[in-house]
Amino acid sequence: MQDMTFIIGPNRPVAEIWATLGAAGLGIEAACTFPSVDGRVVRVVLADSEASKARQVLLDAGFGAIDSHEVIIVELDNRPGDLGELAAQIDATGAKLTTLYMAMGDRVVVGADDLDRVRNLFGSRT
Repeated sequence: MQDMTFIIGPNRPVAEIWATLGAAGLGIEAACTFPSVDGRVVRVVLADSEASKARQVLLDAGFGAIDSHEVIIVELDNRPGDLGELAAQIDATGAKLTTLYMAMGDRVVVGADDLDRVRNLFGSRT
C-alpha cells in the first residue's frame, strides 16, 4: 500500500480530493486530514497498483504533493489497549513507527523505518 500526502489550500474544500479520486475510479483504503499553516494536509492510502495514477490525477487537479511511502494495514480486535499492544510489538522488533492512524473498519495504517520487520510480525493480520 502507498500512503501519499498532499496539501490542499486554505480556500479549497477537502471534499474535492475525494471527488477527484472517485471520478478517476480509484479506491481509497484509508485517509486522514489535519490543518497546517498552508491549508490542510491530506493523507491517502491506495493499493500499489493505483498509486501512480492517483498521484498524477491529484497533481493534474492542482493538489500539491508532499510525500509518498509504503505502509501496511493491520487488522485490530478493536478492544481497549489493542493499539498500545500493536505499537509495543512493533517497538520490540526494533523497527521505529513513522506512521500510525486508523483506517476504515478495525484496521490501522502502519509505516515504519523497517517495514519488513513489521510485515513479518503481523503476517496474516495485514
